[in-house]
Amino acid sequence: MVDLDFLIKRKDIPAVQDHLRALGFRSSTYFNHEDHNIDVKHAPPMIGLKGYYVELHWSIVEGDWPFNVDEHGLWQRAVPASMASVDALALSVEDLLLHLCIHFTYQRRLRNGLRGLFDFIVILNAHQWDIDWEMLFQWAQE
Repeated sequence: MVDLDFLIKRKDIPAVQDHLRALGFRSSTYFNHEDHNIDVKHAPPMIGLKGYYVELHWSIVEGDWPFNVDEHGLWQRAVPASMASVDALALSVEDLLLHLCIHFTYQRRLRNGLRGLFDFIVILNAHQWDIDWEMLFQWAQE
């Protein structure tokens, strides 16, 4: 892993950035959340004291791509999760697989070789009986 990604509602990005700054993170470059940035899906990475990167995403696809992902649906389908003993939400397993497919093929253009398939293997091993394949195929087609 290179960074830690969080999906945040766009309107909440400034408040989360403020919280991260209070924890010692700094912005890697200028960013104004009010600008109309259709070619990005996240604020610039924030860098922690030990060099860790955090990206605050409001979408899993850029706004100028030839397809969209229903952001509202991502939030509706999110499932309870816990991180460092803090209650949170995580993408549903189907949305996570769809995100990995988009990231591996469209965004990275298969440049990571077989390494890019590792996350698929881990998720499929952990959730093979939980995946709603028909739903996943429907969302992928949409």
